[in-house]
Amino acid sequence: MGCLLNSLAFFTMVPFLTLYLSDTTSLSGAMIGALVGSIALIQAVGSLAGGSFTDRYRPTVLLRCGVLVYTLVCAALTTARSLPLLVALIALMGISEAIMNPSMKKLLSLASTTVGDGAFRARYAAFSLGAVLGPLLGGLLYQGGRRGLFVASAVLFAGYLLLLQAGKRLLEPLEGAGAGGKQKGSWRHAVRDRALLRLTAGALMLTFVFAQFESIIPLCLKAERGSDAVGLFSMLFSVHAVLGILLQVPAVRLAKQLHTGWIAAIGSFSFAAAFLCFPMMRASHVWLVAAVIAWTVGEALLMPLPDVTVHELAPDEHKGAYFGLAELRYLGFFAGPAVGGALLDGSSSASFLSMGVASLGILGLLAKPFATRQEDQCKA
Repeated sequence: MGCLLNSLAFFTMVPFLTLYLSDTTSLSGAMIGALVGSIALIQAVGSLAGGSFTDRYRPTVLLRCGVLVYTLVCAALTTARSLPLLVALIALMGISEAIMNPSMKKLLSLASTTVGDGAFRARYAAFSLGAVLGPLLGGLLYQGGRRGLFVASAVLFAGYLLLLQAGKRLLEPLEGAGAGGKQKGSWRHAVRDRALLRLTAGALMLTFVFAQFESIIPLCLKAERGSDAVGLFSMLFSVHAVLGILLQVPAVRLAKQLHTGWIAAIGSFSFAAAFLCFPMMRASHVWLVAAVIAWTVGEALLMPLPDVTVHELAPDEHKGAYFGLAELRYLGFFAGPAVGGALLDGSSSASFLSMGVASLGILGLLAKPFATRQEDQCKA
């Protein structure tokens, strides 16, 4: 429930920040994009410190602090008008994410002994549901009054904070699961783990490829369909999001029956198949639908996989640092649109082909961590 409230609050507000800044400031489109994108950048880099703090201090307290900061930021945005203040508040969102995510994932991992895969996939399903409902709520609020976005998000984050406070007695016992007090050296332990580094590289490649769906594919649709592109992409994105949620149930069952390498293989080939189908949308909408279905299968299998794998790789006392380092994958949401856009300017065929090859690169990186861990153990 907490994950759903968090996701709903985030997606009610953040997708409309670019419109809000465009309507209320004189910033250029590039500056607005960079400012909103800084949330993910600060999250990715800041999570390195956030994960280390999670191992040294109490993750329940850090999680509540992160949610509290988010609540106050949203409340402040309802009255903020000066550009420097807006920049500072948006930067604080990234800092909040850097504090919240490693703490939340560590607690979820410690609470998940034999059902880790199912727990993280359930979290991803809640996240996806928030990503579907949040923009719908945000769109209605934005039409009625821009600042209603921030009021609604503040209320949702406050609800999440109250939920965490109410579950305090259930969460706090998890802090001692395998930790035994404040941990030092978690960061050094994490960066020396070759399996984790390979996993992080694979997860970065995954977000690099995944970013194409929300950035480059709409541009291709616009080139092919003109004014119909917006409505078509909105419909496809809605179908994609709902299908992604529904596929989590069979994905959990499949993950219990197959090795991680096979899950990575099916997901990677599904992404590659989607990139083969997208160029053929010129011939028929059938290929476009097939591409979205293949893409959604790949997303449902692969997007929760990095967190699931970190859960299985990380020692309990270093889980915060492990999850924090793995958050570097969000840098792919910066590199993906930039590289994809440059390739698209040259040739759409080259763009799709390159991303198809990159999809197969995910397989080699995500399927390897456990083999790397076994090699290190044998040498030891």
